Amino acid sequence: MGLLGDPPGERRKKISRESLLRRGFVLEYMTLGWNVVGIVVLAVAAIAAKLVAPAGFGLDSLIEIGASTVVIWDPARARTGSAVPCG
Repeated sequence: MGLLGDPPGERRKKISRESLLRRGFVLEYMTLGWNVVGIVVLAVAAIAAKLVAPAGFGLDSLIEIGASTVVIWDPARARTGSAVPCG
């Protein structure tokens, strides 16, 4: 018996692809929100302290926002069928 009384592997089979995509999108939107808040906090800190280092960390967060946007955009395109197949 696996966790929660299910035979090993049975619980994993019950999770649908749509459910996993939904979870992934929720986590990615949370990451995106966290990075946006981080940029605002770091911009205020950089201006208040008159230092370059917080601004550098803010730029790093900006790059991560770009990456999160791609992660959200590409699976959404694939789900709607507008993705162009490779090859």
